[in-house]
Amino acid sequence: SKRTVWLGVDKKPPRVPSVFERNLKWRLIYKARDPLATEAANYVSARERPEVLGAQFEEDMAEGMMQTMSTAEATSEFGTRLVVAAQGAPIKSLEPGSEKSRIVHDGTHNAGVNQAIRVRDQVRMPTHLECRSALSSMSQEGGSRLALLIDIRKAHRRVPFTRSDWGPQARRTRPESDTLYINKVGTFGIASAGYWWARSFAAVARLVHYILGPQLAVWLLAYADDGWFTGRGPQAYDALALVLLLFSTIGIPISWKKMKGGVQIDWVGYWLDVSRFTLGVSAHRQAWIIKWLTEKLPQGAIAIRELQEGLGRLGFAAGPLEQLRPFLGPLYAWASAMTPNSFARPPLLVHLAMVLLLEATRFSRVVSCKHKVRNMGELFRLDAKAEGNDVVVGGWRTGPSPDTKTAPWFSIRLTRFNAAWAFSKGEAFRTIASLELYAFLVGVVLFIGKQEDSDFEGAAGFT
Repeated sequence: SKRTVWLGVDKKPPRVPSVFERNLKWRLIYKARDPLATEAANYVSARERPEVLGAQFEEDMAEGMMQTMSTAEATSEFGTRLVVAAQGAPIKSLEPGSEKSRIVHDGTHNAGVNQAIRVRDQVRMPTHLECRSALSSMSQEGGSRLALLIDIRKAHRRVPFTRSDWGPQARRTRPESDTLYINKVGTFGIASAGYWWARSFAAVARLVHYILGPQLAVWLLAYADDGWFTGRGPQAYDALALVLLLFSTIGIPISWKKMKGGVQIDWVGYWLDVSRFTLGVSAHRQAWIIKWLTEKLPQGAIAIRELQEGLGRLGFAAGPLEQLRPFLGPLYAWASAMTPNSFARPPLLVHLAMVLLLEATRFSRVVSCKHKVRNMGELFRLDAKAEGNDVVVGGWRTGPSPDTKTAPWFSIRLTRFNAAWAFSKGEAFRTIASLELYAFLVGVVLFIGKQEDSDFEGAAGFT
């Protein structure tokens, strides 16, 4: 018999401290579920097209994910644990003529199921940092690469739940119907479904590595149900073919129409090139950002809600494209200072930052990942002093030897004449953080730039 997991309403989800860090934040405030049976009305998108719900539910039943019960039968078996949640059927694509819908099971509003679930393991998805690290390591290995994107069909609905937890995941197509569709597996819209899928696919990933071994090993990253597999060298085709064979053998359903491959791929919004080892954003995201900035710059005023929408896209792009990050600060500061419903003219600094963001986005949408960040150890030490008008910053280079008697050093005395900014708040000690940052900048210029040890010959330091 299949092993089952539990929902997490009456029984806490497990902790795996050797793998996951503890989750300490949840979006929903904890609230024990109402002891009475609950039913929520479907949303308009589902009420207007109940046949869409019915077709999807029948398909799920054919795959063994659901079963039907009359209201009386479900009440008799599950009692007060029976929860009939609201269903939505929004159109997946905004393109004209699109009729495909995404069925959404709302376990939060009126149902109260998600408020009673506390997933205690922190599940993290790969970001641009993991992509950069993988591409950088690939470049160090050398050789050719071939990438394959695999989408798992109905991934969150592949983990069977214990029978007692079927009741809190009930559905109905029409309010007048006496037939309930009972979920036997996790479903999109339940707080613990993603966690259990992550645990399940992690086991599949370990099996892939075990079966392929070091000779055919592949790079593997998974974001929910989207997997990025990269084969190495002349055996890349064999390794990826074995991955597909393994998935078919153990019953992992692949969405074949969504599967893509090559040396340049677009994965969860990131643009990846496994031949040149570059990382960036997709051409579609780049075009959206350029269009948005081009439209907003000539306007005399901007709606803050529209600015926040743009910042979401810009913030994502600034992950792989680090050159964009410094220019986002003024936009975030201004957006946080304004009310969401306001409509205002951007300050000059915000306007200039948007101009620079536009030019930087136009210039390039990819960055190279060939070189790893090298840990250079401790290079120098520094400090700042602010006692009345006695303001000094200084430091010394540690280098291969920590002996301060022979180390290059610097010491700079600041006054109201040569550094008025240090006294901008009256007393210099009020700007001590800025003084330390200034000392760090001087240390970088003197000790890490193009300076070599020979530059300090004949001089003990700089004052």
